[in-house]
Amino acid sequence: MIRPRRRSSQEGDQPDSFERAAERLDADRRSRELGEPIPVGPPGLATALPDRRRMRRTLWVVAGVLVLLVIGRVATRSPAPALPASCTASRIAVQPTEAPRGGAVRWSATGPSGRAITVTLDGRQVSTPGTVLRGCRAAARFLVPLGPGRREVRLLDTRTGDVRATARLTVTS
Repeated sequence: MIRPRRRSSQEGDQPDSFERAAERLDADRRSRELGEPIPVGPPGLATALPDRRRMRRTLWVVAGVLVLLVIGRVATRSPAPALPASCTASRIAVQPTEAPRGGAVRWSATGPSGRAITVTLDGRQVSTPGTVLRGCRAAARFLVPLGPGRREVRLLDTRTGDVRATARLTVTS
């Protein structure tokens, strides 16, 4: 039986998979001789995939930066002021009692459980709307929006608007 002769890719036909593989091997050999990176990946990938060592190094650098950010965040975080829970007396405390404009101030409040409260700094709301005392306590932080001077932090009953407690804060610079 006589098989028909296959035409080669030089005669205008598309190269078969063996010819494409041979061409890729030749291109890889030439790249290796010239010291260029060898494309790795699926056939037809236009660019070489990044070097694994470089990717690992980049991942380690990113992980290191994230660890430093977390450490910095934890180190600069001040605890909420110690205020014993009281379901009968409304109180508020701030820490630190002196802070620069834009500085973080933490507050703790006590009062009847389930009461909705608002914390203000010289009349400006600095607490999250709808803050509720759970277990007779609530705590959060705010950034000082006002300039230098002695300021008053107030604990308001959201429902009635009555002032339940006050604390002093001195804003510097």
